[in-house]
Amino acid sequence: MGPPYRLEFSDTRLRSLYSDVNLTVSDRDIDSGVRSIGYAASASRSVATATDHSLNSSELFEAITARPALASAYRSFASESLPWEAGTASQAMLRRFDSMVNDWRRAHPTEPANGVAMLQQIYQWVLDPTGLGMVVDATASEMTVDEIAGNTRGDCTEFAKLFILLANRAGYAPFPVWVQRDMNGEEAVHIVAGVNIGGTTHLLDPVYGQFNAPHQNFTRLSMRELLAWHWNNRAIDIQSTQRTLAISLYTRALQIDPQNPHFLTNRGMAYLARGDTALASADFNAALVTLPNFHQALFQLGNIDYDAGRYDAAARHFRRAIALSSGNTDYRRNLVLALHHAGRARDARQALTALLAIDPSQQDLSRILRSAGS
Repeated sequence: MGPPYRLEFSDTRLRSLYSDVNLTVSDRDIDSGVRSIGYAASASRSVATATDHSLNSSELFEAITARPALASAYRSFASESLPWEAGTASQAMLRRFDSMVNDWRRAHPTEPANGVAMLQQIYQWVLDPTGLGMVVDATASEMTVDEIAGNTRGDCTEFAKLFILLANRAGYAPFPVWVQRDMNGEEAVHIVAGVNIGGTTHLLDPVYGQFNAPHQNFTRLSMRELLAWHWNNRAIDIQSTQRTLAISLYTRALQIDPQNPHFLTNRGMAYLARGDTALASADFNAALVTLPNFHQALFQLGNIDYDAGRYDAAARHFRRAIALSSGNTDYRRNLVLALHHAGRARDARQALTALLAIDPSQQDLSRILRSAGS
């Protein structure tokens, strides 16, 4: 007897992954009421009858990331372990970590075993040269925990994976956190590990150089969403040299988190670099359906209109993007050029004045407009 679903997988490998998962858990276990907690509220399952459901790929990955027993099915699918899963290369690091935790607890018998002080000690051990000696490196490639153990460097997602592994091993219940606005009030694209202690979330954020950095706005993610970011970042690493493979990795990220506007926009830019304007536009518009104020997608749609000579349409997109991110000089610069080419000299001068008030180094635009008689 088959499962009570209409299987809606976009490729045969996902169907194969579903079959592998079914060897370990039942259909009823997979249909456990998972829901996305990502960027926009969405109904991830449409119910036709009490026994006829849709099962999309993001729900499949929700089940996989929530159950350690399914890790082998994922390894068969992805040709690598789940990125926060410790393998052979991590064992020496974990033995050292266990020894540190045991020594600290013996030396601090009055501290709670899973309190803030122990968590702060884990944070310090990861960074301390006498501990793991992990270094913040924004240029590092996206890595699994096993790769991190050998490189001891990485960016925000590497630290998040590592802290999730170590804090869980020490008895905490860590989770990934999406930072939307950082401690300085700036818009951010940033992931950290979080731990809830006594009803308060503590953030482990070496990129900003602080234990429990006071970020102004953040949201808890699921492990599925962290997995999707792993594949998105893998694609970013190779998109300048292996564009076709990068597009396939963006597609994998979207199989895991199909409504993430960042992934849609990133894949759209890869399509655009390949000359596929229609596919790029579809992804940018899909990003805006998910998140209507996603100014990055508006900017790219404006660029498509600009390159096609639709200067008034481009200016409308650039103005909308500026309204959402007023300090972005790329948006303002392109608006000036779009207005100029649309023959709207007065509007172009006003937009240039607003740009120069933010960034006086853009004076080259004044020369461009003067030489064109604007």
